Amino acid sequence: TFKLVTAGTVVITVQDKAITMTAALDCPWMIWSTPTAAASGNNRDDANNFIQISFQTAWQANPETVTVPLTRSGALRDTSDYYTCATWRFPINSLVPNINSCPEFTLLRVRMLVNLNRVFAREGVRACVADLDPSNPNNGVGNTGNTTRGDTGIFDIISGGKSDLSYP
Repeated sequence: TFKLVTAGTVVITVQDKAITMTAALDCPWMIWSTPTAAASGNNRDDANNFIQISFQTAWQANPETVTVPLTRSGALRDTSDYYTCATWRFPINSLVPNINSCPEFTLLRVRMLVNLNRVFAREGVRACVADLDPSNPNNGVGNTGNTTRGDTGIFDIISGGKSDLSYP
């Protein structure tokens, strides 16, 4: 058996033709992020932390799923690090890029998967130690310790029937 632990809060909004998901973690939980893709401008993606968006319009026979990696930007885009918050924003109209009309969504579902760890500070913020046991001397500063897969489960924004959420 296993026990599920609440590690934080996820806020989902659908506004301005975009889905935004934000994870805000509770102490001592943090997201471990490592860049996994080459730099693209000022951004770099981390495919280990991502959201999945499943969708279907009235014109599609079967649902499709899009995976959106965490995008890291700015001065910390190239370093592996811990974060207490992470946000994904995805334009809804990019889900159905080849359709110029306005099909209604009959299914719109989101899920977030992130790498989590408990982080403890032994000597201030620069000496954070990731560890499932903070007294373990084998996990030093900068080590990832034992990350755990955080999964929000599936959130149905629209499930079956007609919706007021249309493209574009």
